[in-house]
Amino acid sequence: MKTRWQIFVLVSASMLIGSWGAYGAEGPTTRPGNGALKYWQAFAVLPNEEEDRAGAEQWKEMGLGEHTQQLVGKLRPSLKMLRQGAGMRGCDWGVDLDEGPEGYLPHLSKCRQLSQSALLAVRCDFAAFGDGEAADNLAAVFALGRHVGSDPIMISKLVECAIVNDAIDQAAEHMGIFTPEVVKQLMARLDALPASVSLADCVRGEKRAVVDWLRRELEQPGGRGVENALGIFGAEQAMPAGLAQVLGDPGKRAKALAELAAYYDRLAVEMARPNDPGLLDQATIQEKQAKAGVLVQTIAGAMDRVYGAEARMRVKLAMLKAAAAVVLEGPESLKRTADPFGAGSFEYRKLQKGFELKSKLEFDGKPVVLIVGQDRK
Repeated sequence: MKTRWQIFVLVSASMLIGSWGAYGAEGPTTRPGNGALKYWQAFAVLPNEEEDRAGAEQWKEMGLGEHTQQLVGKLRPSLKMLRQGAGMRGCDWGVDLDEGPEGYLPHLSKCRQLSQSALLAVRCDFAAFGDGEAADNLAAVFALGRHVGSDPIMISKLVECAIVNDAIDQAAEHMGIFTPEVVKQLMARLDALPASVSLADCVRGEKRAVVDWLRRELEQPGGRGVENALGIFGAEQAMPAGLAQVLGDPGKRAKALAELAAYYDRLAVEMARPNDPGLLDQATIQEKQAKAGVLVQTIAGAMDRVYGAEARMRVKLAMLKAAAAVVLEGPESLKRTADPFGAGSFEYRKLQKGFELKSKLEFDGKPVVLIVGQDRK
């Protein structure tokens, strides 16, 4: 059975590879309260049948026939609570960073399920009704993504990126059939979202959750000691070579922990440079990691790549706002927009049933693009 730490690493790696009703007619209400409480209510009434969960996970490919309509009908109570949570000003998931890698984060997988369920409903409603609750649910997914990322830890940031990127693609696909008023309202709601937690703050949160936790467990009275603490990294045969030896030797352990803390400090400074293409160079990242000690490689080896995932999300959000201006005013409006990773605006290309915007940012070796309209292959 995988440990919680292994699950954390696997989920992180997999993500790196690859609402009007609640808000009110005049815009987001930012009502006081804790949105997480409403989201947990939404989780509790999500359909739990394996077939229904699988349908939500396949929201992009699901046919929109009677079976899907029935599934969306089952989802309505959850989506109502989603919109209510999205309209709240605060969102506290109760995450305790002092629990370190032993801390459970069950809300993250539930948020993914809820967001995918909402986006399936968006597709279904647009196909059946032209709008219905679709615009409400789409706006709520954006807010859910921002609320998911309210904790300063990398895995929460990655889930935020995944949710928001899905919502952006869905909004872009239907942008051509939004009324001008709906386009304006959606952009107003995006502008009103709470600020995203910075990557630098996420790194500082990771440092507290990992370095401080390790020091308590390995070196302070009452800690579990080296042998028991090693269990969090998995079975002995699955551990990186030399990890047990480094942590078991007091001198080597102190040096490794100091190196890990310094690594987080340097990474926080780098992450504070939001539009630096040099931080996306994979050869440089791999070289830096290869020179690091075994503890840095084991715990923080994939964190550099989070920069690219967050950059892609920010650029796609800027693209969506630029696309809205094109829909409302025409391609000339792009002169007033800017590509965060390029000189000037995004590259525009007309398609048969829409258009494409392209950024100078590359993610996984490919330019970041946004297709607006129905020309998806």
